[in-house]
Amino acid sequence: MAICYLSGYSTTEVSAGKSIDFDSFCAVFDASQQGVLVHRRHKPLYVNQAWAALHGYNPEEIMSRNDVLDLISAEDRKRLVAYNTNRLASRSAPTRYQYRIAPIAPPPRWVEIFVQTLEWFGEPAVQCTVIDAQPRNDAIAERLQRAEATNELFLQALEEFSDGLALYDQDHRLIVWNRKFVEIYPELDGVLTPGMTYAAVVQARVDQGLIQDAIGRETAWVEERRLAFSKKVNRVDLQAADGRWYQVSLKHLADGTILQTSTDITERRQAEQALAEERSLLRAIVDNIPDAIYAKDRDAKFILKNRFDAELMGAKSTEETIGKTDFDYYPKDLAEKLYNLDMQVINHGICVIDNEECVTRLGSGQPTWLSATKIPLKNADGAIVGLVGCSRDITERKAMELDLAKHRDELEELVAERTAELERQKSLVADALDKERELSALQRHFVSMVCHEFRTPLSVIDGNAQRVIRRCDRMPSDRLLATMEKIRLTVGRLTELMETVLSAARLEAGTIAFDPEPSHPTQMIVDVCTTYRDVYPNYRIQTDLSDLPSEFYLDVKLIRQVLSNLVSNAIKYSPGGSSIWIEGKSSGDGGIDISVRDEGVGIPKAELGQLFNRFFRASTSTGIAGTGIGLNMAKALVEMHGGTIDVTSELDQGTTFSLHLPNGGLDGARRLDWPQKQSAKEQALTVP
Repeated sequence: MAICYLSGYSTTEVSAGKSIDFDSFCAVFDASQQGVLVHRRHKPLYVNQAWAALHGYNPEEIMSRNDVLDLISAEDRKRLVAYNTNRLASRSAPTRYQYRIAPIAPPPRWVEIFVQTLEWFGEPAVQCTVIDAQPRNDAIAERLQRAEATNELFLQALEEFSDGLALYDQDHRLIVWNRKFVEIYPELDGVLTPGMTYAAVVQARVDQGLIQDAIGRETAWVEERRLAFSKKVNRVDLQAADGRWYQVSLKHLADGTILQTSTDITERRQAEQALAEERSLLRAIVDNIPDAIYAKDRDAKFILKNRFDAELMGAKSTEETIGKTDFDYYPKDLAEKLYNLDMQVINHGICVIDNEECVTRLGSGQPTWLSATKIPLKNADGAIVGLVGCSRDITERKAMELDLAKHRDELEELVAERTAELERQKSLVADALDKERELSALQRHFVSMVCHEFRTPLSVIDGNAQRVIRRCDRMPSDRLLATMEKIRLTVGRLTELMETVLSAARLEAGTIAFDPEPSHPTQMIVDVCTTYRDVYPNYRIQTDLSDLPSEFYLDVKLIRQVLSNLVSNAIKYSPGGSSIWIEGKSSGDGGIDISVRDEGVGIPKAELGQLFNRFFRASTSTGIAGTGIGLNMAKALVEMHGGTIDVTSELDQGTTFSLHLPNGGLDGARRLDWPQKQSAKEQALTVP
C-alpha cells in the first residue's frame, strides 16, 4: 500500500493544518495504480481513475455523488461510518482494514483500505487509499479451504493411525489426540480436554493405579515423566497394570510442539521375552554340550563361544574370547593352520568335516585331540559373513585307537608267529610224511634189495654145495678146498649183510648197545685191515698209524663196524688190484682222526650231501651190490661218540672218508643214554 506525500508537505504537516496544493495533489495520484479518494463527511472531494474503475465507474460519476457510502456493501457501512467518526474526532480507529464494495456488477468485492486524515483547504478530510483485496482473499480462501481439507484428512488419518497420538503445544498443553490414544489409555476417556497439561494427563493415569512402575512412588514417577517430557528425544517402555506393554516416544517438532506416540508393544515384548527365553535355553544347551561350539566373523575373530571351548582355550569366560582369535591362545604354527582352514571356509565356502588336530590345553598342558567341523555362516542375502564350528574331544577315542592299533599289531605279530609256527609244523609234518613215504619206499626197495642180496650168496652156497655133494668122491682135494673156501667167503658176506641189517634195526629202535671203554685204536684198525687182506688178497690195503695214541676211550665194537663199512665200500667201489689207504693220527683237541681213501669210481659232487641219508646210493653205484644203510649207520655210530664224519670225492679219482672222534672224556649221559632215549620216529627225523 502506498503512503501519500502531498507536494512539498508531509502527512504530519497536512495533519497540522497545512493547506493542499490541489494541482500538485492531483498530479501525484492521477496516474497511480492504487485507488485514491478524499472525502469530507462522505462527499467525494477527489477521486482518481483507479478508485473509480475499481468500483465500476468513471471519476466524473463518482464526483457527482453526494455520498460514497452507497458504494459500500450494506453489511460494512455502519462499521466504516463508526471508524470515520472516531477518526475525525481524534479517537482510536483502525487505519487499515478490509470492507466490501458494491460495484455495478455484483457480487460484492473485497478491498483493502489505508485511511488517514488531512486538512483539505482548511477543513478536515479523509484520504482513502484502496487496493483490490479480492484476488488475495480468494487465494487465502482457497488456501484455507485446502488447509481445512488437509486438516480433515489429517484428522481422519490421525484417527486411523495404529498408534496412539497426542500433540502438545510449547507449554505442554494438549492440543489434539486420536481415538487409538484413548483405546490405549481407556482410563483417560472422558478426562482429556484441550489445554490439559502433560503432567495432568500423567497424574490422571497414576491416580487410577494403572502404571505398574509408579505404584508406591506416584509423585516421584510423575516428576520423572514431566522432566523426561522436556527432553528433545525420549523413548521409554512402560507396563500397564493389566500387564500390557507400551512404548511411549516424545519428539519435539520445529514449531515447538511435542508429538507423543504410544505403541502397544505387548506382542513384541512377549516375542522378545520368548526369544530371550529361547536364547537362554539355547545358550544353556550350547554351554552344557560337551563339545566346543563357536562362531567367527570374516576376520576369524570369535563372535560366539560356549563354555567348553572357552575352558579348552584356557579363557576365564566366554566373554573374554569375543573379538579375539586363535593366535591369542594357541602356538603360532597351530594357530596358522587353524586360520588357513577358517579362510578355506570363509573365502571359498568349502566345508571342513572331521578335521583332527591335537591341541594343548592352556593351563593344564594336557594334549587334547579334537575333531573339528566348520561350515560357512551366511546372512539373509546368502553372503558368507563368517563360519560356525564344532570341535569334539576325541582324546579317549584316539587312545583307544592307539591301543587297538597296538593290540592289532601285537595280534598280527602273534598270528604271524603262530602262522609261521603252523607253517613250520606243517612243513615238518609234510617233511616227515615225505620222509615216511620216502622211507616206506626205500624200505620196500631195501627189502627187495636185501632179498636179492641174500638170494645171490645163498644161490652161490647152494650151487657149490650141490657140486660138492655130486662130485665129492671124484673132486680133487685142492678143488674141494677151493669150493669150500668159496662157500665160506659167501657165508661171511651173508653174515656181514645180516649184521648190517640187524645193526640198522637196533639203531632205529634205539636198543643198540653203547659201551665205551679204554681201548687200543691201533690194534683195532690193524685187525680190520688184516681181515679184509685175507678176504680180498688182490687189493693193497696200506696203513699209517704211527701217530695214534696207545689208548683211547671208545666203543671198539661200534667203531670197528664203522671202519669195516668204510674199508668194505673202498674195496667194493674200486677196481681189482688198486690200493686202499688207512691213516690214523692224534688231533689237536686230544681226539683222533681216521681216514679211509680209495682209487674207486668216486661220487658226483651234487650227491655228496645225500650220501649219509638212509637207503641212498650214489648214481656211480649202479650194478654194485649194496643196501644204502651202511654209511647212514656209520654216521650215527660216530655221532654217538660225539664225533663227525666227512667225505670228499672226485669222479674216477677216488673217495676219502674222514672221521673225527673227540677226547674220550665225553658227557656220560650222552654216551650212555642218548641211543635209548630216542624213539625210532625221532631217529628218523634227527638221523638221516
